[in-house]
Amino acid sequence: MLLKELVISDYTRYKSSKQFFHMFKIIFFSIGFKVALIYRITNNLATKKYLLPFFLLFKYIQHRQKIRYGIHLPHKTTIGYGLLICHFGGIVISPKAVIGNNCNISHGVTIGKGGRGLNSGVPKIEDNVYIGPGATIIGNITIGSNSAIGANAVVSKDVPENSTIISGKSMIVSYKGSFDFIHNKYTP
Repeated sequence: MLLKELVISDYTRYKSSKQFFHMFKIIFFSIGFKVALIYRITNNLATKKYLLPFFLLFKYIQHRQKIRYGIHLPHKTTIGYGLLICHFGGIVISPKAVIGNNCNISHGVTIGKGGRGLNSGVPKIEDNVYIGPGATIIGNITIGSNSAIGANAVVSKDVPENSTIISGKSMIVSYKGSFDFIHNKYTP
């Protein structure tokens, strides 16, 4: 997708009204959208060696956002369209992680490297996944499409599609998935 389409897809996830004031509020006051926008621009500029000065400028802006808002979203992370960062603070994502389309990430989420042996690596998160506050997803695992990871869950094993995981022992409590949590999906 083009940069413009990716930014529009992220914006679509935040909007609930077509009023000008609401659009203004999202663009200038929604921290999750600002972080996603700078990530998209930096990620796009990283592939264009002739725009190195602009890449370095946006990399610096991204670093300042990491300090200011507590969201570590490296430009090397692979993220599909329609990213929604619900609240800011304490979000750490590995540069090697892969996140699918229309995913919600809440505050306090860690998506990173972990595990031993064959489980050593970073997660792959498929489409339409809701990740609740404080969730930790580590290791070479796959989170299936339309899944919901509950608050404070620690996930280190594969999660099948349409599953709901709760905290504690990270057990599947239902197969209703994330259908009630993912709103304003972007479809190209």
